Amino acid sequence: MYLFGLDVGTSTVKSCVRTEEGDPVASSRREYGLHHPKPGWSELYPDEVWGQIRAAIRDVVTRIDCREIRAISVAAIGHAIMPVDETGAWLSPLLPFYDTRGQTEAEHLHRLLGGETLLGVTGSSRVQQPLANMIWLRRHRPAVYGRTDKFIGLHEYLVWRLCGTPWIDYSLASCTSLFDLETGQWAPEILDAVEVDRDLLPDVACAGTVVGEVTAEGARATGLARGTCVVVGTHDAHSSALGTGIIDDGLWMEEAGTFEHICACSLQTRGRRLCGAINRTPPIPVVFSGFRTAGSILTWYKDTFAHREIAEATATGQDVYDLLTAKAAQARPGADGLLLLPTFHGGAAGGAVIGLTLHHGQNEFLRALLEGITYEVRVHFDALRAQGVTPREIRAVGGGAKSPFWLQLKADVTQERITVPARQQVGTLGAAILAGIGVDAYRDAVDGVRRTYRGGAVYVPDEHVTGLYDRYYAVYQRLKATLENVSYSPN
Repeated sequence: MYLFGLDVGTSTVKSCVRTEEGDPVASSRREYGLHHPKPGWSELYPDEVWGQIRAAIRDVVTRIDCREIRAISVAAIGHAIMPVDETGAWLSPLLPFYDTRGQTEAEHLHRLLGGETLLGVTGSSRVQQPLANMIWLRRHRPAVYGRTDKFIGLHEYLVWRLCGTPWIDYSLASCTSLFDLETGQWAPEILDAVEVDRDLLPDVACAGTVVGEVTAEGARATGLARGTCVVVGTHDAHSSALGTGIIDDGLWMEEAGTFEHICACSLQTRGRRLCGAINRTPPIPVVFSGFRTAGSILTWYKDTFAHREIAEATATGQDVYDLLTAKAAQARPGADGLLLLPTFHGGAAGGAVIGLTLHHGQNEFLRALLEGITYEVRVHFDALRAQGVTPREIRAVGGGAKSPFWLQLKADVTQERITVPARQQVGTLGAAILAGIGVDAYRDAVDGVRRTYRGGAVYVPDEHVTGLYDRYYAVYQRLKATLENVSYSPN
């Protein structure tokens, strides 16, 4: 029996069929574009995304007997929304986390609802993008809003495509500002206050629940066998945490992808975040943290400045990111006094580079870039510790975990031992575990992790540089505090 996990991000879909022991049998990766029609606007075109997901599924199922796949589950980005009609056809592009068109609506909704009410009901005092963008569509695209049968994200859209009905799990629902964490249902008091009909939202189920089977139409589109079980998945960060084995007290995940995700499992947490993988088990107490710009800054640098390295990578078959991190490693710790603030997508001041002189070059800039991201990781580590959440083991995954240099840098800056799991495609592994829970291949999430997780290399802080990084981190904190309320925008 095989289990199929999909991991759908902002620009990439990864597909992987695995055995019950977590061993990959066949995998694929496809990419699609994030579109920016106006400054501050970001859109994904569902047909384009669905086309690449279909291709990623077909890449895999053509290499095996698809009838051996018992179940499929999807991990997908949260804080994203789009309107669809009663047939599941999209009426407007999907608006992901990066989209800021609903900022005015978010500010109005915050005044209407109040931060304390939001925190008490939804677990966050902020108005999340899905709700803000729903209201934006109602104000600015009333004809689209009037034709909408459901507002859904990528996970629900894909479940609908596969089995004919949209379902959402607790973790993705909690990213909308419309979900009550205590009751595990949509929050009627918030829906009433913002005048949104409950029928516009999908039904909610625990991640790991079978909600249907691949239909004839789904089978024709993907090559999956008709009747394959479709299991509710979860937020991609939750799926990565599950695939990383974050199920015991003191285990943390640090995931450096486009975004930075930090997940901490703690019995002492005072937070009320729900773990997505909770079917037929008590909720696993998990706190999530993170920030928007991690690997995306390195990608920005590559696309903007690294044309020579891209050409070299193409000619030699090397990974361009390996070339860039190798250059960063040639600079001295502390980047000769160059400090980068990685708030490239958020914060009034935006990103900042401080201490730049004529003797600084590409190597120092690249090192400052990676150090700046890593200082911000430590900010979030410290915030978790302030809540009484103490790490016993920190496991690093994502694109950043491919770089031994960056892994050692994280150990040095955070002064924590960093473990690298042997299996790095943890998003698809977490989704496969959920698929297995749904069809009783695993008793629960704990059983799934114990059968599939494998440890790997460990990076230990270098005492020769930890003191230096302590001093630079103190400067970083002062810089961040100073620039927090500074705006360089003419508006």
